[in-house]
Amino acid sequence: MHNKWDNELGDFMASAEEQCSKFKSCQIEYSPTVGLWLKRRSILKWILRWHDGKVPDSRNLERAARRNGIESPLTSPREDIEARLVACIGHLMELRKIAPELRTKHLRQCLITAIENGDEEAIQEITRIRRKECDRKRRMNIAKYVKPNQGRMVMAVQVDENGTPVRYDSHDDIVRVVNSRIGQRYKLGLRSPLSMGQLAEDIGQYAEKEAAQRILDGTYEFPEGTDEALVELLKEAARIRVAFDTSNTEPDYVTVKDFISYWKSAREKTSSSDSGRHFGHYIAASDDPELAILHVESLNIAARRGTALDRWRSALTVLLEKVMGNILIEKLRAICLLKADFNWWLKMTFARKMMSDIRRQDMIPMEQVATAGKATIDGTLMKQIDFFDKANTLHISAGMDSVDAEQCYDAVNHAATSLGMQAYGMSLEQICLYLETMANMIYHLKTAFERDEQGFSGAMIPYDPDGRALVPARPSLSYFNGLGQGSGGAPPAWQVVSSLMIGAYKRRGFGVGSRTAWSGLVYTIAAILFVDDCDLLHMLRDRSMSEEEFLRRKQKALRLWARLLQVTGGDLKPAKCFWYLLSYKFVNGVARLRRLSELPQYVMFVPQHDGTEQPIQLIDVNLAKKTLGVFTKPDSTPLPKTAKDRRTEHLKYMVDKGITWQKRIAGSKLSTRDRWFSFSTQTKLSIQYGIEAIMDPPDVVTNVVVVV
Repeated sequence: MHNKWDNELGDFMASAEEQCSKFKSCQIEYSPTVGLWLKRRSILKWILRWHDGKVPDSRNLERAARRNGIESPLTSPREDIEARLVACIGHLMELRKIAPELRTKHLRQCLITAIENGDEEAIQEITRIRRKECDRKRRMNIAKYVKPNQGRMVMAVQVDENGTPVRYDSHDDIVRVVNSRIGQRYKLGLRSPLSMGQLAEDIGQYAEKEAAQRILDGTYEFPEGTDEALVELLKEAARIRVAFDTSNTEPDYVTVKDFISYWKSAREKTSSSDSGRHFGHYIAASDDPELAILHVESLNIAARRGTALDRWRSALTVLLEKVMGNILIEKLRAICLLKADFNWWLKMTFARKMMSDIRRQDMIPMEQVATAGKATIDGTLMKQIDFFDKANTLHISAGMDSVDAEQCYDAVNHAATSLGMQAYGMSLEQICLYLETMANMIYHLKTAFERDEQGFSGAMIPYDPDGRALVPARPSLSYFNGLGQGSGGAPPAWQVVSSLMIGAYKRRGFGVGSRTAWSGLVYTIAAILFVDDCDLLHMLRDRSMSEEEFLRRKQKALRLWARLLQVTGGDLKPAKCFWYLLSYKFVNGVARLRRLSELPQYVMFVPQHDGTEQPIQLIDVNLAKKTLGVFTKPDSTPLPKTAKDRRTEHLKYMVDKGITWQKRIAGSKLSTRDRWFSFSTQTKLSIQYGIEAIMDPPDVVTNVVVVV
């Protein structure tokens, strides 16, 4: 019944758009002159429809033609109307050249009229429009010259097959190869022990069974042989459930106020799945409270029942080039475009309401630094620098493991996600609505050629955790896992899952203890986590501990973190992992960090889902690595004043950004005023980004900033 009602609502939305007589076109700037020729083009097309017998009553057509100066609309032969239409389109193409000038004159005349009439509201609105349009044109003109080239939708993909690169450049081949690879990616979450054995049977695919509640209550008896890391993760969920106050949470439904406030400011050009219900429909509905009520109530009905609408189970997958020209399939970004209203509900329910409740109760681990949706210098880089400075000041052996999770959002297990969200007070119906929709999703790949109409789903492409085709032993193995790259619920869901990992990790005693200088507050920080990038922090607690014992403990901590990630469905990517070891020696009474050649030949390993362990690279303390756009390293010792170049890697990076901008701007046609505007509002801020976290002498930094 709900689907029938939703389909009828969709029909009304489509009909309203079809009958709309005014459309915003950004192809040519509007003015009365341009508007007249746009109307004539529309009327001429209307006359052609009359010739095709699709206009039963021609009175409105004749009236519109007469008002817009079109003679003999119904008596002229079809060939004459077609010739007029071609001429009209040609005239519009000519007008496009002077359209900006006509637009400026039109707005100026509107402002003069408003001033003469004393209409303050109109004066303010026209002034706002003029300022906004002028600023947009200016920035777009600047971006044409200074912004790097962006990637596009793929027209070909390259796959590594047995060490040989193979290129596919036809639509059918791209769809076949990409669907297979993405299908395997969405099955990665099934590698988790939560989808295997007796525990999986007890809790269910979405942790919806009674055993899941016993886990959160702390009364569940784990089967013999249950993975130790999994037990720690689930016990942490139970601890959070006890500590979280569910009596002080926001309502678990969306309101008309939520709908109007969001869609009023939404960007109409934002892409969504191709269901025909685009952002423009919901922006228009936000102007009418009664229409807003229809949409909101439909969403709340689905949320209360925990059952998705049928149309939500279809999504558009778009492949984009991360780096222009690089079409290697592992380097392409796969964005999942969900239905606009469903994605909005995910944002409201999980990203706003759930995360607001967690923040209000101060239950976000200090290790997570992406809680506001953007990287912050204070949150990430300064914590890392503070850790290095503490070790360098006290001369205590320390280490940092920089580990990267593979296929972060796409590999998350649904049962782990559900248990984490339930621990933070979310209702099972809302959780199941999200996860069940993603599990049964049919993805339609869109390339530069066209949209794949058939699509693919978990039931169509059954894979085992290693990517081999199989007939699933359990029905749940035929469903996808993962949170959906591009889903509004993915970031908060991952934050909840990673909170469980951090809590379980710290409960085992890993982390670095510290005390604030002024208040004397004692705290422990175990890692610096920004989405899928994580820096695990280790420091010698007892100076009587040997360096070998410290390294063994560090390896134990690394294995635990890898296992915690694996029980959520993920895995570490060894190629992107590395580690630092801060070990000190004294030369003439002065502490110095040991270089790579002086360190013990100790190898760190990260466990993999296939049971193997892969080594990760030990990096010299004087070798800087890029973290969130800033090059940092443990060794903060400045180069001597006699050195030819005292700049560190990040200062050189700052200079390179300035030189790159200068080369682009030198070959542009921008005015001097626009060049200074570009430098002061874009380039200068980009160059100075991260300057608070670099460890260079002030005189060197000042010289570089002045030169740039």
